[in-house]
Amino acid sequence: MKFLVIYDIPVEHDPIRTRISNILLSYNLIRLNYSVFYGDLTYNLAEEISLKIGKLLKNISGDVRIFPICKACQERIIVVKSKFEDGYKFIEDILSM
Repeated sequence: MKFLVIYDIPVEHDPIRTRISNILLSYNLIRLNYSVFYGDLTYNLAEEISLKIGKLLKNISGDVRIFPICKACQERIIVVKSKFEDGYKFIEDILSM
């Protein structure tokens, strides 16, 4: 199942933000924006990620959300244009990842 992970952590906790992004990248999620990640996970892996991030944020203010995206919803995603490291890709390219 596809998941979208977004977070908003205050700038004074930049090392924590870096650790969160490294966790998400280690699960092969694709960075869509500085604090937005997308990719395939099982629900158990999403819970595992939430536990890891939760430990990092124990005494830190912030907002982290993990959204499952069902197959029907994936087919309805509208992306006008999305910039990736290797240039711009359109929705068909993103969904085929």
